[in-house]
Amino acid sequence: LGSGVGLAVLAHMFDNKMQTIMDVETVLGLPFLGGVPKWTGATTDKVARPIVLEQYASGAVESYRVLRTNVISAMDKAGQKMALFTSAESKEGKTITVLNLAVMTAKVGKKVLLIDMDLRRPRLHRSLGCERAPGVTDALSKGTPLQDVVVPTEVENLWFVPSGTSCDNVAELLQSSNMAAFFGGVKQQYDYVFIDTSPVLRAADVTILAARGLCSVVYVARVNRTPKPLSKYALDQ
Repeated sequence: LGSGVGLAVLAHMFDNKMQTIMDVETVLGLPFLGGVPKWTGATTDKVARPIVLEQYASGAVESYRVLRTNVISAMDKAGQKMALFTSAESKEGKTITVLNLAVMTAKVGKKVLLIDMDLRRPRLHRSLGCERAPGVTDALSKGTPLQDVVVPTEVENLWFVPSGTSCDNVAELLQSSNMAAFFGGVKQQYDYVFIDTSPVLRAADVTILAARGLCSVVYVARVNRTPKPLSKYALDQ
């Protein structure tokens, strides 16, 4: 029994993956906004589901309700209407998180705009039953207002901007664009704007957007998946 306990303690000590609230607040130095359990079938390689709309999803609703309260509170405290959601690597839950959080925020009567700026691997258009284009890349390349590519969804108070036509020079397009002017119009028309982006370590897109200081950043980490040094490096980026 003693050997078993000793081995368990050693395994925990040498496991450097994100595991607890303390890891978030001490290792990363960030406020913990909420934790969401893994829901079976909530996401696949191609589609993230708005699970909070399903009949038997009371547990999911409660988890996202707490997360909504904390995220909105943090945004209001920072004086921000826009939040960018990212993670260190793929398959950590950022897309399913921003999708369900947007739905839950719209359910309390707030006008919410959800933007898919994971421009290399977009998935939100499938989740909401929309076309991929026209969208963000089309508006940026043509110099047209973002509002021109906003589409309604079946969820009351929720609007959506898809990623747009596939583009080979995404980073250059973002770097050369006046993002403050690009988002300026929609910031006035909606209560909150939630943006799904690429993982930090997969593309430079999120670093370019975050560096503009236009929005809050919500960082999503999957328990027992991402090593703490990798998360710290992604945040430093």
